Amino acid sequence: MKYFLIVIMMSFFIITYVWQNIEIMKMKMEYRKLIDVEMDISEENDRIRFNLESLRSFRNMKSFAEQNRLKQIGPDDVININIGKGNKKEKNED
Repeated sequence: MKYFLIVIMMSFFIITYVWQNIEIMKMKMEYRKLIDVEMDISEENDRIRFNLESLRSFRNMKSFAEQNRLKQIGPDDVININIGKGNKKEKNED
């Protein structure tokens, strides 16, 4: 009976040790999967930022404007409207 108890205690210790190692391995595998997901998301974010910046480039805007038959703004297209002080002087002169 004495040895039986020792064998059971040793078995319990071994099972606990093995179970702990299995759990640690599971955690490591999950951690690696999460790192892969983080890398994928980071790469996707970089691609999206690159596309956004390429859409902001003047070359792309110019080609878009040419495709949609838009023209550049020139001096004839700008109209100046004076509001404020200029109108008050005209009223005082009358």
